[in-house]
Amino acid sequence: SCFDLFRVFLVKHPELGEVAAKVVDNEKFDQNEWNVAGVLNQEKIQMCPYIIQNILAKKFDQFTVILIEYANFGSLHDLTKAKKDLPMTVIRVIMRQLLQGLAYLHSKGIVHRDIKEGNILLHNPRGSDRIILKIADFGKVKVLTAAQQSAPMTFAG
Repeated sequence: SCFDLFRVFLVKHPELGEVAAKVVDNEKFDQNEWNVAGVLNQEKIQMCPYIIQNILAKKFDQFTVILIEYANFGSLHDLTKAKKDLPMTVIRVIMRQLLQGLAYLHSKGIVHRDIKEGNILLHNPRGSDRIILKIADFGKVKVLTAAQQSAPMTFAG
């Protein structure tokens, strides 16, 4: 389970406000996840709103703490587990945002490789009725080289 890999806590940071603190055992911490966040955060002005933002990380003796953007509406997994009927308009918005987020990642040569409902977070900005999707958990990503990005796509299986 994810609790074997990491734990997430809601934290009120004095300067950042509400953020999520992902605490990972150093033996299970994948530096690749943080490296990809660095690639994505290089262009903060153009950052895709559908990608969760890693804010900062601090390594301690036994664990690493990563502060990430807080998504206050839980995950798509939480939503489907609650068995709530979603209006088709909301489903369309979620799918459009997911596809735009994936297109952004792919434009940067990043393949997520672990898209699932638990890694799709949802945020409801205070005072609005909007839902903003956030793709999260970049531990299994693959960053393609320029040659791999320009190679024709092939299918296996």
